Amino acid sequence: TFPMLSAPEFMRKYQLGVPVINVVTDYCCHRLWINEDFDRIYLATDDLKEKLIKMHIPVSKLEVTGIPIRAGFEEEIDILSVSRKYNVDADKKTILISAGAAGVSKDLDYVCSKLDKIENIQVLIVCGSNLKLRNKIDNLGLNNVKTFGYIEDIHELYRIATIMITKPGGI
Repeated sequence: TFPMLSAPEFMRKYQLGVPVINVVTDYCCHRLWINEDFDRIYLATDDLKEKLIKMHIPVSKLEVTGIPIRAGFEEEIDILSVSRKYNVDADKKTILISAGAAGVSKDLDYVCSKLDKIENIQVLIVCGSNLKLRNKIDNLGLNNVKTFGYIEDIHELYRIATIMITKPGGI
């Protein structure tokens, strides 16, 4: 799911015989994602397939499979139950920040401090494995900001969020 353009050359050079497959995890694709030497390219849409055909990628290497969605994103969720599970206020507007390993902003502590002062707002920050960021935010002593590490059931937080702030990237 990350374009390793050197992988086909590496496999050929060392005669490893391992197929190199690229899964394009977005609804658009640019030349940096594509290498004619990939054995297979999985795509989200027929439109994307047509675009790659125009880029002279052989049709035999292209397959439209859509983008897999974790089942939890399709399930009905009881908002009150999820709010209790994560100890958040179901009556407040919720800003979900998905910071990831690197964080979405170098000034996230400043942003959280400002958001913490707004009535009827709560901020949930998913820090993933970024313990430094999580500790930094936790040590601010904010009342309406709650941090999380890695969340297996992230779809639950998506459902209780009013708005989400995240880094740019796939989909």
